[in-house]
Amino acid sequence: MLVKDILRDEIIDTIGHSSDVVWLQLNHHADYLLFCDKARELYIFGLGENKCSRLLNICNYVQWVPETNVIIAQSQWTLYIWYSIHNLQHATKFSLKGDLEGVRRSQGHTEVLVCEGSSTVSYELDEALIEVGLSLERSDVDYAFSALEALDMTFETRFMWKQLGDISLKEAKLFYAQCSYACSGDVYRSHYLQKINKAMRAFSDDTVPKQREQCLVQARLQVISKKWKDVETTLLEHGYIEDAMKLYIDAFRFSKAYLEWLMETGQFEDVGKQYVIAGDLKQAIFFLLLGNLPGHAADHAVKLFNESHKGVFMEKIIHILSNRGMTEKLGEVMERLDNYDAAQHAYKEVHSFHRAVQLAQIFSKQDVMKLEEEWGDYLVSQNEMEEAIPHYLESGSFRKYVQAAAAAHQWNKAIQITMQQKTEVIKPIYTTLAREFEKIKQLAKAEKMFINAELPNEAVIMYLKANKLEAAQKVASQFLSLDEADKIFFRQAKDFESSRRFKDAEKLYLELGQHDAAINMYKAQGMFDNVIQLVSQFRKDGLHETLLYLAEELERKGMLRDAEHHYLELENWKHVVKMYTASAMWEDAMRVARSWGDISAVNEVAYAWAIAVKGTREIETLIKLGFLDQAIDHAVSVGAFNDALQMCTEGSVEKLKEVQSKFAKFLECQGRVAEAEDIYIKAGKPVDAIKMYTAKNEWKDAVRVADLFHPSALTDILVSQAHFLAETNELKKAEALFIQAKRPDLIIHTYKTKNLWDDAIRVAQKLMPDALHEIQHEFTCFVQRKSNNVETLDSIMMDGMTAESKQDFQKAIDIYIMMDLKSLPDMEKLRMVWYRAIELAQEHAKNRIPEVVHAVANQLVKAGQYQEAAHLYLEKRHYEEAVEIFVFDGQWEKAREVAERSGQEKLTKYIEKQYTELLLKNGEAGMPVSMGGVHKTLNICSEKEDWDKVHELSISMGPRAQKECSAHHISHCLQNSQILEAISVVKRYGLPHTLEGCDLCHQLASQLLLSYGSGQISSVVIQDFRNFLHTYLQDGRGSISSEMKSVFEDLEAVLIPLTYIVLHSLYLQQGMKEFAAKVSVSLLRFIQSLLPDLAFFYAGVSCKEAGWYDKAFVFFNQYLDIAETIDDKETSIVLDHPTFNSSDIPQVLTIPKGHSINSDKQQEIQDWVIQYSVNRQEDKTSMIRECTNCQSSIFEASLCCPSCKALSKACCVTGYPLDEYGKTECPYCHMPANTSDWKSFLEVFHICPWCNMHMDGSHM
Repeated sequence: MLVKDILRDEIIDTIGHSSDVVWLQLNHHADYLLFCDKARELYIFGLGENKCSRLLNICNYVQWVPETNVIIAQSQWTLYIWYSIHNLQHATKFSLKGDLEGVRRSQGHTEVLVCEGSSTVSYELDEALIEVGLSLERSDVDYAFSALEALDMTFETRFMWKQLGDISLKEAKLFYAQCSYACSGDVYRSHYLQKINKAMRAFSDDTVPKQREQCLVQARLQVISKKWKDVETTLLEHGYIEDAMKLYIDAFRFSKAYLEWLMETGQFEDVGKQYVIAGDLKQAIFFLLLGNLPGHAADHAVKLFNESHKGVFMEKIIHILSNRGMTEKLGEVMERLDNYDAAQHAYKEVHSFHRAVQLAQIFSKQDVMKLEEEWGDYLVSQNEMEEAIPHYLESGSFRKYVQAAAAAHQWNKAIQITMQQKTEVIKPIYTTLAREFEKIKQLAKAEKMFINAELPNEAVIMYLKANKLEAAQKVASQFLSLDEADKIFFRQAKDFESSRRFKDAEKLYLELGQHDAAINMYKAQGMFDNVIQLVSQFRKDGLHETLLYLAEELERKGMLRDAEHHYLELENWKHVVKMYTASAMWEDAMRVARSWGDISAVNEVAYAWAIAVKGTREIETLIKLGFLDQAIDHAVSVGAFNDALQMCTEGSVEKLKEVQSKFAKFLECQGRVAEAEDIYIKAGKPVDAIKMYTAKNEWKDAVRVADLFHPSALTDILVSQAHFLAETNELKKAEALFIQAKRPDLIIHTYKTKNLWDDAIRVAQKLMPDALHEIQHEFTCFVQRKSNNVETLDSIMMDGMTAESKQDFQKAIDIYIMMDLKSLPDMEKLRMVWYRAIELAQEHAKNRIPEVVHAVANQLVKAGQYQEAAHLYLEKRHYEEAVEIFVFDGQWEKAREVAERSGQEKLTKYIEKQYTELLLKNGEAGMPVSMGGVHKTLNICSEKEDWDKVHELSISMGPRAQKECSAHHISHCLQNSQILEAISVVKRYGLPHTLEGCDLCHQLASQLLLSYGSGQISSVVIQDFRNFLHTYLQDGRGSISSEMKSVFEDLEAVLIPLTYIVLHSLYLQQGMKEFAAKVSVSLLRFIQSLLPDLAFFYAGVSCKEAGWYDKAFVFFNQYLDIAETIDDKETSIVLDHPTFNSSDIPQVLTIPKGHSINSDKQQEIQDWVIQYSVNRQEDKTSMIRECTNCQSSIFEASLCCPSCKALSKACCVTGYPLDEYGKTECPYCHMPANTSDWKSFLEVFHICPWCNMHMDGSHM
């Protein structure tokens, strides 16, 4: 590039660059040139300086800020701002959400304009830095100095101070130079100038300045500018040789001291630059690395290692560049080191494809095409299609070339390159062009491309999607068979249907003759008018079925009016009536019945209507329609007995007894026997009440009812009770009742059935001697039958053998396994029978083997043969059953052996659990502990709720386990509402500093807050828990994790109202009424955690006792409003008193379901409020204070001003706002308090109200 002054016809400078430049711009002074090349790299060139610097690897936008040397540029989504072109290494960066559009500068404001979506957003630049830069350009030292003094010290301002120092020194304004260097951190240069200024002031006071001093000052100024030749000339011309030598020596010392100072202050960047000037590259590289400038170090390291051997410096630089993400600089280093692969990788990583291609052309030409394609891919990803075209062409990726050209609307290029390709690659390119033409709605061109690509089916689909049916048919008729065209049309119709383009889908279905498909589509979408239209047109024979389907579907969806229309088209009016009746739409049901039915239909609807209606209209309607008896029966059938009884009372007294009887039976079935008895008596059916009690074995109630209403039933009751006792083998009591009921025959029969012949004969001899002979004869027969029992057993065995002979093995097995010691009291014979059953199962009924084995084992267990039963199970590998039998029999070692043999861990756990439970049951809990089963024993004790044992055992496991067991116990207490026990446990054993422990603390605190004022929990208990919670928070504050921090903050918030409740109780005990009133008012800030009626009630009571009647009147009024809201069953209330609107008391309160104050006390408060309002007006200013910040009126106890949101700290003695001009604090916990309140508190209690530390007179 050539820069030429046209007016003077002079060439100013020449710039060489390896890539095409696509954009350039001079600054307003025409001494700096910005340009951007084809690779989108941004450079700045100083005219006359022959120095070119790269600013950005990827530049989307760049511009000079008008009339300044400030540069703004965008690289991807980052905005870069260079406020000084002399400090290009450091730029101010901002993240953007859109594209940079330009810059606007007017009236002292400079804004960058960014397009973010549909709107343009402006970002304001730092105008002060811009103005300082302009003043430095025009060497306006005074303005620059005053402007920089007003700015904060930043990286930009520090560099501008240094630049101002250089300009001031050049302009000989040494005081400004001295101050500027000091502000920039160049202390030595500033100190040197201070000496020069001091010397100049010294000889300026002389009337005749000395020539030597003047020469020395001039020489020192030349030294600081490093003009050594001028220094020599100035001093040697006047013969000051010694001064010249001394000045050189001092300058050397100064340079050395300057370097030492830079090292001490960590300014390694400047140290490195000094060594670069001195030519010591090794030291320069070392300090540049320390100064976090690996890029500069790399530049010098490359020079160094080109001159000498390689060393560890380069490895370190490469490592730092890699870790810092300075990938392009890493690529440059690797390129200088001839490491092609690493350099190539680095360039590609930062998308510096221009340099990557240049490198490949030198070292690896076969990679050029691949890199060009990747370059094109990257540009496409950045939506720069046109720029990607030549790269795809260079890479030979013709399909991507066509896609990019089409996306950039370069159609001629796309088509031209397509025509030049071979046949085997041309089809995909035509397809790509067709897709692009389709996107921009140039369908004719797209059709042509599809045809060229031999894809006529895609052209048809394209036209169908565009709703151009005729064009689709034309293409299909020319290039497709009929079957292919139909498939495409049908598939496209389905696509239209899924995308809800129903008319387009219908059009295609009808074109294909697929009428049913169109009808089903509309059915599925509930578009029933379209369904009927198509059915009437194409499927007239199915119209009736369709109308019925549509009516049912509409009814199911609740569209009853539309369903009625279709039902009536089918003349199915009865279903319409039924439909409206089911939906309780009685007027519509009656309308249809009158229009379509006869009188019976109208009566039926009227009956159903009357049954469903409630209230006084019910009886009137039923009487009017003559359906009262039917309505009563219906009410009884559905269990609406109250309605039935009411209807009987009002219109059908003769059915009252019947309904009452059915109602009583209903109550009896529900177990409501007392109510059932009452209804039975009212219905005149005491017998049914007696039967009810008899059936439930409630004999006293049965006798009571019989004595009162039906004495003749007493005998039957005695007999029933006697039968019940006989069934439970309480035969003596049963005998007494049978005799009392004069039915000895029944007790005799009972004794006979139980084979108690002696008792039967005894009763007969005493009460029924006539039957004695017959009973004795029966006894003789019984004895004979018993003696023949062996024959009976033989017959049973014979039955089993007969079944075997008939090969009915199932029956034989059943007979054998049912035999037991009662039927065959011979164990050896029984074994033979039972094992015969097992043999039969193994041989002839394998599917019954498990069942038979279980049955035989159970019989052995019943017979006490535990070991044999267990071994039977072991033979069949039923280990679990064998273990259960050994455990049951107490054979623990054998059980353990079986469990070990089976390899089932669950059996071992089962045995140990049973063994431990046995030891605990026998009072030997210490044994499992000694065996190492502490946790197991703890779990068992917890399940048994043996908490004393739990805590005893937990002590042996250490403090952590002790607190975890305490948490478990407290959780159990909370679940069972045992608050006092829970607090006792937490006081004695503590809680762990875990989420569970904090949650339990919070639950306990919430319960105590809700108990405030109720008297359920004493103040001593609340004080104990409050002190525990304070200690708990103090102990855990240093060890909690980050996720526990918010939980602890919640607990600290709960600690405050608990402290106020404790203080309130203490103040009342000591008669400190005003303090008690203040604390009760402060508690209202936490009213959402309290019962609101109690909180306002005790605030009013405390203020009344303190003599603050105006305040008591306000709080009592609010309490009465809450009580009225509770009576109205409402759930919330909004505080409406104007005083509370300026407070931090929550304005919306949740109301409890019931009153916390009894009605007598409530009436007393109401009377006092009325009396006080009559005798004295409320003083509206008595509860107001002035906000110290905005002077607005707020509630006196409020800690937050509603107007300005200013916050006040709370006094730890009263909870009231802290007086900033009269406050003190606890020397231990540093909780603040108002001085007067603090002194009054310590005079009585001598402790801190927050941390409970003892205080003596020195702390007042």
